[in-house]
Amino acid sequence: MKERRKYKRYKATVDASYARTECYVTIISLTTTKNISLGGICVTLSSLIRKGNKLLIELKSAHNKRFAALAEVAWARSIDGNGHNMCGLKFLWLSSESLLTEWFAFAEEA
Repeated sequence: MKERRKYKRYKATVDASYARTECYVTIISLTTTKNISLGGICVTLSSLIRKGNKLLIELKSAHNKRFAALAEVAWARSIDGNGHNMCGLKFLWLSSESLLTEWFAFAEEA
């Protein structure tokens, strides 16, 4: 089967924070990443997120530098009965593609 992904994925278990952009009240929540690429990120979220929702995400690079991204939920599926979701997010905007690329130098391919 041919790989459909445009970018290589890298294992990345880091803490991140996110906020939904559709909300009138911004609630910052914490998440953990599973893998990441230049095109997007796979995360576990503890709140109900649906395909098409947009999130602002903040991550820390390998050298403790922070960068932000605007991402759209490409897919989401429940992983337990407590509202936790595994989500694939497609990057719409990155504050620093170079920081993300730098991070990959220290990461293992997924």
